[in-house]
Amino acid sequence: MNSINPTGGIVNIYKPENMTSFAVVMAARKAFRTRKVGHIGTLDPFAKGVLPVCIGKATGVARYMDEYDKTYRVIIVFGERTDTQDRTGTVISRNYPSSSDLRRLRETDFAELRSALEDIQGESYQLTPMYSARKVNGTPLYKLARNGIEVERERKKINIFSADMIDAAADDNGFRATVDIRCSKGTYIRTICDDLGIKLSFYAYAKELTRLASGPFNVEETVSLDELASGSDLYSLFGVAKGFYSTDHALTGMGRVSLDAERVKKLMQGQSVIIPDMSVEPRLSVYMSSGQWVGVAKSIDESRFEYRAERIFADVE
Repeated sequence: MNSINPTGGIVNIYKPENMTSFAVVMAARKAFRTRKVGHIGTLDPFAKGVLPVCIGKATGVARYMDEYDKTYRVIIVFGERTDTQDRTGTVISRNYPSSSDLRRLRETDFAELRSALEDIQGESYQLTPMYSARKVNGTPLYKLARNGIEVERERKKINIFSADMIDAAADDNGFRATVDIRCSKGTYIRTICDDLGIKLSFYAYAKELTRLASGPFNVEETVSLDELASGSDLYSLFGVAKGFYSTDHALTGMGRVSLDAERVKKLMQGQSVIIPDMSVEPRLSVYMSSGQWVGVAKSIDESRFEYRAERIFADVE
């Protein structure tokens, strides 16, 4: 069988503040000279950090990246509530901690905040904020909110896996805290900040938000937009340079199997194959015995350990 060379890849871009996620996609399109670009996990304009961007054929792997857990670092300011639940909004309510409140927070080492962070961990249902990109009858909620229209929204199931206080201060400048949160997809961190403010009997909003990780992509291995713009042969960097990943890196959390050439050929021809040496998993990331990546196979019969190709990413030369 001829060699297999998947095309495209994933760039772990550091999205700066005051920029939309779509603007990052536009910058990647220009850098790679292709329109086949898509990002995973929208970040609000005021937020920064990890934004994985799929290039070329790698856009086909986006469906498997949708369920990624995320990790964020947020700076929370207590005492005010905004309509957007972050610093970009208009203050709609105020309830500043008194001097005795600030003293109590310091003396107890912020026990109330630590307790509130423990309480929010686990599964719950979160009300989608009006200032969000989620659509109702085809219209983004934020557009309705800007026109003073509030509509009923569905509560979405979320999971907070961890919520840890990194730092906190209660002094003449007020009460503020830095918190790291690891959560399931679709979680609005600014809504969590708003909820924490209510739990502590103060209002609160997100002042700064940084995504530290999205699935296997982390902030330490990101590429700046300047680095992206300065590259000459960016495609050659996939899999060999910091922040540039081969497409299969997106499936790090998926079961992996190496198959002989005959079974790979059958998968690529649409036939099913038996993989008895693997525990049954819904999907497997398939490689040739040489280590070259082929694509994703889906279980079709658990009792027979039978799989069929769900998506082939390999090109046969």
